[in-house]
This record gives sequence, structure tokens and C-alpha cells, in this order.
Amino acid sequence: MDSYPVLPAIILFLGAFTQSMTGFGSALVAMAILPSLLGLPVAAPIVAATGLFLESMLTLRYRQSLRVDAIWRV
Repeated sequence: MDSYPVLPAIILFLGAFTQSMTGFGSALVAMAILPSLLGLPVAAPIVAATGLFLESMLTLRYRQSLRVDAIWRV
């Protein structure tokens, strides 16, 4: 059995875990390893799409704590 699709999924999971625990680092973790497995033209869009999905889910999860009035000027 070929474990090739499992390795990038594990790396993306570790990046998502880092992002959800610390608030940053998903792309740092994933882009450090994925380009050597998949190549840069494939890894960059995958990490960007995963990051967008992850941030959307985290925003939905913590939407009750989001204070727009405190950050609207930024």
C-alpha cells in the first residue's frame, strides 16, 4: 500500500494543530516540509487553501469572543 497521500495529510494536520494551539504557525510547519514532498507549485496552494479553511473554522468557533469594535481601526 502506498503511503504517499498519508504523509502530506499528517503534515497538514500538524500545521493545523500548531495554528489552533498557538494562533500562528500553520504555514511555517507545513511549508517547511511539504515542498520537498510535493514541490513548491503544488504545496503553496494546498497550504493556502488549508489555511483559509482553518482560519474560517476557528473564526466560526470563537465568533462569540470576537470584538469587532476593538479591532475595526486596524
